[in-house]
Amino acid sequence: MGRIGITHQDVARAAEAVRQDGEEPTVDRVRIKLGTGSRSTIAPLLKQWKADRSTSDSNGGLPSDLVDAVKNLQERIQFSADEQVAKITAQYDNQLSGHQAQIADLNELLSQSEVTNKQLKSDTTQLLDDNKQLKTSETRLNEITIRLETQHEEARKKISDLQSSNSDLRQENRDIRDHFEHYQERIAEDRQLERQQHRETIKSLEDRISADTRSFEHQIELTLEAKQGLAIALNSNGDLCRQLNKLELSTAEKQQQYDSYSSLTTALKQEVSLIKEENDKLRGDLSGALEKLASHTGQNAILIQTNNALNEKLLALEDKYTQSQDENKVILQEKAIIQGQFKQLHETV
Repeated sequence: MGRIGITHQDVARAAEAVRQDGEEPTVDRVRIKLGTGSRSTIAPLLKQWKADRSTSDSNGGLPSDLVDAVKNLQERIQFSADEQVAKITAQYDNQLSGHQAQIADLNELLSQSEVTNKQLKSDTTQLLDDNKQLKTSETRLNEITIRLETQHEEARKKISDLQSSNSDLRQENRDIRDHFEHYQERIAEDRQLERQQHRETIKSLEDRISADTRSFEHQIELTLEAKQGLAIALNSNGDLCRQLNKLELSTAEKQQQYDSYSSLTTALKQEVSLIKEENDKLRGDLSGALEKLASHTGQNAILIQTNNALNEKLLALEDKYTQSQDENKVILQEKAIIQGQFKQLHETV
């Protein structure tokens, strides 16, 4: 069974005690006398006491039993009313506590919402900054892409020019080789013909010199024999002296002819030396032509290496261009994601 609260009699006794103290009974003074109770409970009971007291003063001629019965009935009604008021007050207090708890929760939720809103604003600012940075990066990537495309086109054009120049050099190299091979063939034929003619001339001169030498030696032998015969018959025959003089003249002519053949042999030797010099010069020209051919071949090799290097550089530029395009795609995807998040944040805000 529940605890009985403050009754009308309790309030009446406390009010009488306050009045006897020479003070006007009020809710706070009665509550101090009681030491318990709420203002909402004491106020109507005190008001009822004051009304009963006023009625008792005005109806002093009524029987006391009737007055007590009425008072008891009033007290029961008042007690029932007090219970109802207490219940309603308790319900109100509970509802008030619940509402206060809800208000506290709402205040906490509001604080959290404010913190979240501040965080969202900060995130929005950061996303705007990131978006600006991404736009700047996209602009830089576009500039790099345009520059790489320009370099790529220039490299292609340069490679095309080098390929054309390489083709021209190859054609010139083929022409030089053909010309050089024809020149070698012609030089070989001329040298073969010159060697043949030279051998024939030398052999003919050697045969003539040999024949003249043998004839001259035979004439010398005859002259010596004649000199010996003339020396024996010199004192006896003047005709023999004249014949000796003729033989001496003939010997002098033969000597001159021998000297002439010797000069011719020297001239032939000089001609052979000149032919050798010309042959050496032709060999030098041939070596120069070979060196020139080797130089052209080296230049051709250098051009081929340059062409290969440019091809490798072009491939590297193409790889770099492809990589920059991939990075640009990734950045565009990240930009789209950040823009989606930014849109969601705006919608949430």
